[in-house]
Amino acid sequence: LADLFTKHFGVKPDGIAPLAGDGSDRKLFRLSADKNTAIGVLGHNPAENRAFVYFSRFFKSHHLPVPDIYCSDLNRGVYLLQDLGETTLYDDCQRQGFSPHIRNLYHHAIERLVQFQISAGCCFDSDYCYQTKAFDREAMLYDLNNFYQRFLKYESPPALLLKKLQQDYVKLTEYLCGERMSYFLYRDFQSRNIMVLQDRLYFIDYQSGRRGALQYDVASFLYDSNLVVPDDLKQQLLLFYIQEANKLLNDRPVAPQHFIEYYYGFALLRIMQAIGAFSFLWRIKGKSFFKENIPRGLFHISKIMQNQTILDRLPTLRSVFNYLLERWGSQ
Repeated sequence: LADLFTKHFGVKPDGIAPLAGDGSDRKLFRLSADKNTAIGVLGHNPAENRAFVYFSRFFKSHHLPVPDIYCSDLNRGVYLLQDLGETTLYDDCQRQGFSPHIRNLYHHAIERLVQFQISAGCCFDSDYCYQTKAFDREAMLYDLNNFYQRFLKYESPPALLLKKLQQDYVKLTEYLCGERMSYFLYRDFQSRNIMVLQDRLYFIDYQSGRRGALQYDVASFLYDSNLVVPDDLKQQLLLFYIQEANKLLNDRPVAPQHFIEYYYGFALLRIMQAIGAFSFLWRIKGKSFFKENIPRGLFHISKIMQNQTILDRLPTLRSVFNYLLERWGSQ
């Protein structure tokens, strides 16, 4: 990384400081010399490194605000990118709450999301997708089964529920696969992956992207596992998202009622994926601070259960959620 820094800036770094990487296995560093700074990344997964560098350059070519890749040596698993500071949209929400300024930033994030998904999403090279090329039935079932393997099995659920759970998994994925899967699916579009620098938004951690349905990412953003977006803002942003998407879907606009029906199914899928990931990071990786995100995810599920009918067709999954809400309600 120091060699890359010297190559790009013409001066050796006089400071290399490690940065926290949240749930990622990548190692991050801030390198600096005089007024020059950059973020150095050491990644042990060559396909993931290749995906991040490709998508960064691809989105930059579509005039989307992502970090510049200064230089890379993918044979050694290292690359150097633009330093966007330390402030995320999540950080600003924690400090300011959902003030008018923060609500405005959320609207800007939605405008950018549809550009990632539709404007750029129409022509990216899916050969760079390092996990799966599409968020299809197999990928959905993988996430649902991880919810069980990484979280549910530790919660001592009744055996009768587990016996029937797979049937509901199949019903849910068959239903969701009825939606169009021809857009860029960012995969982890949430407040900690949006940087705020001089009141401008920049986007990171899109390396797990693949083809998929539009609803997944907006559900990920509005049912954020790190915080609770107020109900009124959530509804505003959902309708705003549909409006913005339809500006770019002139030939095939989405019908709001149709979009929203699928949206809640994808929201459940995303929340379950996140809970499984948090449980894995807490129980297996020893990152205990991720445990506090699990009750928030269950709260999001409870809100969907109160206001939507998606679980009418998934009675076993509803029973599982009721069991978990009662179990975690006392913690």
